[in-house]
Amino acid sequence: LLEQPGVDYAASVVHDTGHSSVPISYVRMESDHLFDAATLLEGVGRMLPSHMIPAALMELDHIPVTPAGKLDRAALPAPRFESAEFRAPRTDSEIALAELAVGLLDVERVGVDDSLFALGADSIVAMQFAARAKDVGLHITARQIFEHKTIAALARVATAVSARLTLIP
Repeated sequence: LLEQPGVDYAASVVHDTGHSSVPISYVRMESDHLFDAATLLEGVGRMLPSHMIPAALMELDHIPVTPAGKLDRAALPAPRFESAEFRAPRTDSEIALAELAVGLLDVERVGVDDSLFALGADSIVAMQFAARAKDVGLHITARQIFEHKTIAALARVATAVSARLTLIP
């Protein structure tokens, strides 16, 4: 994050969502730069493996510090997991994947543009999601889940699983 234009300070912490632990990052921008989470995350995405990209990015006006001058993690604001404006699943693949995500993440609904990781997914959930997707006839790897993150993107890369197995003698 510090290598992104306009970032004056950055700190990342692991946040427990109740379902999983996800990376959250906090940044303070230089006075002449505006905070743009999407642009910052896109830049970080070009530099880091997908599982290290923050699930949420929070802007700080000031850095909370302890009397010893260290980052006061307890004083950091609670992360806000921003989801995109809700867009309902439309295709059979999107519907099946959204239903899987709702069950795994214990949320009311998942729109096709919501980041699974912003909703609380982690590497274990990604593996479970991939296994359950296969059960409903869709092949997705855990790596694809980290790379594509949304139901819409995953539906585009998912491949149908053949219902018939061929045994090799």
